[in-house]
Amino acid sequence: MSFRQWTAVMGLAAQVALVVWLVLRVASGGPGATVAEAAWVVVVSIAVMIVVNSVATIAFVIAASIAGRGDLKDDAADERDRGISAKSSRNAYYIASGGGALTLVLLAFGYDPVSGVYFLFAVLMLAAAVESISQLVYYRVG
Repeated sequence: MSFRQWTAVMGLAAQVALVVWLVLRVASGGPGATVAEAAWVVVVSIAVMIVVNSVATIAFVIAASIAGRGDLKDDAADERDRGISAKSSRNAYYIASGGGALTLVLLAFGYDPVSGVYFLFAVLMLAAAVESISQLVYYRVG
């Protein structure tokens, strides 16, 4: 697998771990009595995901370099890489746009705003997962 594919796998793993952690945290009744508290939980979660994903990528590159005695590096993007990135981003955009619109519709019909914050976050995580999965699929099928 290429560096870009491994990056997509690590991103997907970080997203799944974050969503599981957040679901367990919300299910335990901890955070989010107000919209501001729920928003802070989401903001901190995103910051943690960025740090974890960055550290995991660095650790993986170091481990792969040691194990394979070669460098696992991000080569310059060619036309295929740019096309795969564009298609994957398009798929994620459809999910994020539709989910954002659905969140607004739910809020317009009186849906709980605290739950709306979590719903919007879940939609954005789904969009990011769709982008990672799309990259993996497009790299495999061409």
